[in-house]
Amino acid sequence: MSAGGVARRCGGRSLAHAAWWAVPVLISLAVMLPRLLSAHFGLLDDARTLLTARDITSGSWDMSWDIEAGRFRPGYWLFPALLYALVGQNPVGFFAGNAALFAGTTAALLWLVRLRGGSRLEAWIAGSLFALAGPAIEGYYTLSKGETLQVAFLVLSLVGAEWLLTVTSKKARWLAGGLTFVALLGAVSSKETTLVLAPVVALWVLVAWLFRRRAGGSERLRARWILLGLSLAAAAVYLAVRGMVLGGGLGEGTYASRYDLSPQGLLASGVRLAGWMLRGYPHLLPLALLAAWPLSTLRQDPRTPALLEDTIWIAGWVGAFLLWRFTSEYYLLPAALGCALLGGRLVAMAVISLRSSSGASRWAARGALALGAVGFVLTLPNNLTSARVQLAVDAANAEAIGYVADHLPAGSQLVVNLQTAREYYEIMGIYLVDLLGRPDLSIDFFNFQDLRKLARDRAAVYVLSPFVSGKPYFTVRVGVGEAETEQWNESLFRLAGADLDLLVEIGRDFGRLSIDLPAALCPVLRRSAFCATPRPVIDAGAFSYGWRLYEVREP
Repeated sequence: MSAGGVARRCGGRSLAHAAWWAVPVLISLAVMLPRLLSAHFGLLDDARTLLTARDITSGSWDMSWDIEAGRFRPGYWLFPALLYALVGQNPVGFFAGNAALFAGTTAALLWLVRLRGGSRLEAWIAGSLFALAGPAIEGYYTLSKGETLQVAFLVLSLVGAEWLLTVTSKKARWLAGGLTFVALLGAVSSKETTLVLAPVVALWVLVAWLFRRRAGGSERLRARWILLGLSLAAAAVYLAVRGMVLGGGLGEGTYASRYDLSPQGLLASGVRLAGWMLRGYPHLLPLALLAAWPLSTLRQDPRTPALLEDTIWIAGWVGAFLLWRFTSEYYLLPAALGCALLGGRLVAMAVISLRSSSGASRWAARGALALGAVGFVLTLPNNLTSARVQLAVDAANAEAIGYVADHLPAGSQLVVNLQTAREYYEIMGIYLVDLLGRPDLSIDFFNFQDLRKLARDRAAVYVLSPFVSGKPYFTVRVGVGEAETEQWNESLFRLAGADLDLLVEIGRDFGRLSIDLPAALCPVLRRSAFCATPRPVIDAGAFSYGWRLYEVREP
């Protein structure tokens, strides 16, 4: 073969390898494309993020919102502040930053798998599973989720820890250790739950000690001890600085004290977390059963320590929220990282078994891969529905708030039909007063006040009332529920319906498909709050969400 032919062949192989690596990163960017095409800030925490980012870029570093809530996240705030400095109050720019963070984290995950000795197939599967994981939707589709930056730093810290296993020079070891420590500080200062990493790594040390007699076991044990020391050091630095800023107290009712330690609370939380995991990762079950059978072979398998570490990671990050009174899917983004690593390794093991085994073992591998593929496909409609719900809700909210800001006369009174304490009400005020330039508006929530009397006393009174239907049980946070909005609208019209004229209805709706595998367990868990409302396993209903703006007639 000529030299030119060899060069073309090598170049084609290099291009194929590069494309192989690029696919998961491209998947993450494809996931973000709908958000970039429909870029709207949300009505939950996004407005506070914008305000704080604006304050930081202006030189004010008080972070009063976090401090009032008993939180301390200086590392997290640097990211939105950087984006605000670059793009200002531009949603496309902010979500482009989230897309870059998502793609970079996925690329770093591929790097981590290869450093751990994984094949290209394992890296590709792990990266793709992370890019298509349910927790990524709300995490990267909104501005205010610290888990996205936390996971980026966690991946970098694990990359640094793997470097410690391979480098030989003293300078390189210091560099790897320094990268790991800085990344751990970044993770814990982005999201406080990073403190759970220390007990997770302590269990990794135990695993490394149990398998220390294997080839490379002593080096891995030493590296895990170093990672544990760095995790504890980063936690100590964070807690010390946090104590100086916040005085060390959590405060009743703050973010950091929302725990329920009662047996009933722990049981409800455990069922809820198990539901999220079954909904998001059914594909891991058949692959895990294949890898774990027979146990005698698993004990001798050189991949067992890594499997145990991934399992401990997942259990640690899920268990961290067992005490919490409320869990959203985006909380589990660090667990999704572990599920991606475990999934990649399990698929690679099944493929090896498929190629090298014979008879029953080969058929078992085929069955596990087939069931795993089916389980993974079943997660995609749910994640697509969650993405569409997030986009629809944010688009309707942005249009409604924009309409109010553009069309209500100066000095108007806006009554929002949210009859219980909500973030929506407070965030609406921030948008209208601080971000959209309407400080002349008076904003209140509907508390059964006399709207006719308000109309007599003011130039103009308007009522903004939400509606929602068809919301899946497992999805992103919508901010208002279906049953409560029906009750609110019913009470509003019972008391003041004759005095209201509909000006505009702003909403979004679409057909959805939800596959609720946890609902199949409700015949067993029928007494649980998890199953209080009957729901089908497969639901091809419609989702509708929006706002109606009414003008109160002058008496």
